[in-house]
Amino acid sequence: MADEVFDVGPKLTCEMVARLQGWDDEEFAWTFIGRKTARYRQIGNAFPPPVAKTLGIAVSAALAHATEPRECDMDTEHDRIYRALRNRGEFMTLAQIAKAIKAPLDTADLARRIDSLRRDFHIEVRSDGTGLAYKLKGFKAFVGQEGHARHERFQRERNRIS
Repeated sequence: MADEVFDVGPKLTCEMVARLQGWDDEEFAWTFIGRKTARYRQIGNAFPPPVAKTLGIAVSAALAHATEPRECDMDTEHDRIYRALRNRGEFMTLAQIAKAIKAPLDTADLARRIDSLRRDFHIEVRSDGTGLAYKLKGFKAFVGQEGHARHERFQRERNRIS
């Protein structure tokens, strides 16, 4: 294997790499400075300009409430559990969730998925005579709510925020 020769063609120039990364001469014109390795690093470590532009437009529109919220159209099992809990709005047991998503679900699998949902949502858990039941509560992230815990924390940490 050490004797093998790989013919990969010419090495890419900084300009070629920049073009592949999304930089162009018109909309995203940029001058990379320094030696060749430094220029390669600048290009490779940069967020691709077309992606940054699209993301910036989307964030700006969201902050301005210029677009309507839309449902996630991904059809993963994680999302089906989220949708089942959201649509029901009340406590659901393992059996009820499995019935709602129309798929078998065991206790360990549900626990793993609930833990995943807990990263983004508050999940209330209660125990009834037959086992645990789960209820989807509020979204943990800040989306502009007046009474969000973020405001209180911001006031407490104000002198540490630069």
